Amino acid sequence: MIDRAAVIAAHKSRYGVRLRDRWLDECATHLESELSQLGHTAPLHVEVQVRLVYEQVLHSEISDSCMPTLTTAPSVLPQDGARDVLLQIQEIVDIGVSRFTMWEALREKEDFEQRGIRPSYLPPPVEDEGVFTAAGPATQQTQQTQQTQGDGGQTEAEEREPKVPRSMIKLVLTDGVTLLPAIEVDKVEQLDA
Repeated sequence: MIDRAAVIAAHKSRYGVRLRDRWLDECATHLESELSQLGHTAPLHVEVQVRLVYEQVLHSEISDSCMPTLTTAPSVLPQDGARDVLLQIQEIVDIGVSRFTMWEALREKEDFEQRGIRPSYLPPPVEDEGVFTAAGPATQQTQQTQQTQGDGGQTEAEEREPKVPRSMIKLVLTDGVTLLPAIEVDKVEQLDA
């Protein structure tokens, strides 16, 4: 059902990826099994086959599914003259935000997700505005907003989920063999999710 030759050619031309034969055989067997369980017996268009296999590539370990695409030369240029290369993120660290700031943001996010129920490892917030508490300035601000509101409704600040700050990201990328350290120079919005 899966046209292996067409799928291999499409992945090589579009994504610069050379699929491993053994992995593609296992992937095709899996996809064919899934499709037959769903009752789909008609042949799939090649584009659909390519998309299904590409989705499996994205969910697999790159060293299992793809042949290496980077050279070992210092310039780290792709082989076969391809411009685009598919790499997997092995490690990702935000090097532009301090650990304390990140910890505070994650704690606020956890508080929001629990809808105001504070985690047991944090002390209860102090109601006095003038006292700095372990709850942090953001929680104090929310408490002040609640006190000044009076009508019981929610303000815009209380409805928004706290965001985890993000600055500059350090990455370690791989093609399955070669590790490539990288730093995000321009913000990549897709990494914010």
